[in-house]
Amino acid sequence: MKLKHLFILFLLLPLKSINAQNQTDSILIRDIRISPEHALHKRFSEVFESIQYIPLASNKSSEFDINSKIVLDDKRIFVLNYWGEKQYLLIFDNAGNFMNRVNLTKFVDNIFLDYDKKEVFINNIYSTNDMLVYDYNGHPLRKEKNLYQYTYSKSKNNFLSFKEHRYRSEPKEPYDLKMYKEGKLVDSYWRISKDSSEIFSGGELDAINMSGQQAIISPIYDYHIYVITDDKIKNGYQFIFPHHLSLPENFINDSAYFKKKKEYRINNPLAITQIRYPFTDGNNFTFKLPSWGLTTFTDMLYNLNTDILINLRQLQPDSLTNYLPIFEDSHFSTSKNIVAADGHYFYSLISPSSLLDAYELNSINGISTAFPKELRDIIKKKKYESNYILVKMKIKTEIQ
Repeated sequence: MKLKHLFILFLLLPLKSINAQNQTDSILIRDIRISPEHALHKRFSEVFESIQYIPLASNKSSEFDINSKIVLDDKRIFVLNYWGEKQYLLIFDNAGNFMNRVNLTKFVDNIFLDYDKKEVFINNIYSTNDMLVYDYNGHPLRKEKNLYQYTYSKSKNNFLSFKEHRYRSEPKEPYDLKMYKEGKLVDSYWRISKDSSEIFSGGELDAINMSGQQAIISPIYDYHIYVITDDKIKNGYQFIFPHHLSLPENFINDSAYFKKKKEYRINNPLAITQIRYPFTDGNNFTFKLPSWGLTTFTDMLYNLNTDILINLRQLQPDSLTNYLPIFEDSHFSTSKNIVAADGHYFYSLISPSSLLDAYELNSINGISTAFPKELRDIIKKKKYESNYILVKMKIKTEIQ
């Protein structure tokens, strides 16, 4: 049954900017009311136009932790393994064939691309040390200097640095979002200089997510997401949740919650704290809803054209994938399932053991003995220890 309680409202929200030619920008904000507990359950074929499994080549040099960061375009798949003692960059072609491994000698935790110049940037967001720059084959090009702290990504021409309530650490330039080039500030948004501002921690690595060349900002303790295109915040979205799932109004700046936010979350475990890991293709958003109390309503898909909200955990496999899964079930509570997006497709990672277990269960129960041709080697030879499989998903423009 189609939800009737979703509706759209548009308004203009003025934001300060230091652009000398335009002192204020107006961002179009779309209000979206959703109830995660009433998200729809769908079958794969009702949601996706296509699903493709891409087995990543498996050898001693190509293995990586499933929590690694992935960025990609139509030619390359880049995996930054930054967990554990060793940090390294893995490069695969778009068919999953292994191309190169670049061992990194210093700690890094972030990767992004310049799609026009075909360059790979690797850095530590907490550091202003030199940023490593490689070509698409993993050959070193240069070290980018004059960095701002909390540099997450690059828009068309400018690097993006984002830190909520930056006033506490940089009172002279207290803008949360800074766009800069060659060490010089080009534009900035959200000047907060109140004594009630706080230094937030624990969510920095999730602050900006890239969907192709679009950067999506999702602040903590805030239900807004903002989309940066061509060096400008072009539009934004505000998600409105039922009262029992929402933080109090003005939660960030209300003195009653100053340095008591963790305490509030403990006492109100259902409260959603952020729109986390948002990705988009222009017609759909996928995102995670972090909450200490929600367990089955965490990963969502929202179609912007039909106002349909779908629970990703309740998506049911069907003939589109020969009844095989596309997500790791444990990650709905512990991690993220949509790991990347390129502006057209969404991507997840799944282990060969999860696919093999599902295949065996389908066979035993008489559901299906078929499988996608790209999984033939893994399933026929029962390669439980193979590398992860990247799942490439095209979501429908309109979901009914």
